[in-house]
Amino acid sequence: MERLSDQERRRREELGLLRRAGIDPYPYTYERSHTVAQLRQGVATTAVETFDDVALAGRIMTFRRMGKSNICRPAGWERAPPTLLPC
Repeated sequence: MERLSDQERRRREELGLLRRAGIDPYPYTYERSHTVAQLRQGVATTAVETFDDVALAGRIMTFRRMGKSNICRPAGWERAPPTLLPC
C-alpha cells in the first residue's frame, strides 16, 4: 500500500479533475502566437493595450507576485521593462 502525503493526494485529485474535464495536463505541443523578438519589437512600436491575447514559450527568469498582478521577465528581455501579467 502506497502512503501519500496530503499534498501528494491533493495533486493527484487535481490531476484527475483536469483529466475528467478533458484537459491534457501534460500536452505534447504548445501553440505560441509570438516570439520574444516579435513582442519586443511590437511593444516598442505599438500601444500595449493592443496585445490582448499573447502566448509565449520560453524560460521565465524572474517572477514576482504584486497583489492581484504578477510581474515576470522572460529570457531575452534582460534590459527591457518587466511584463505585467493579470492574475
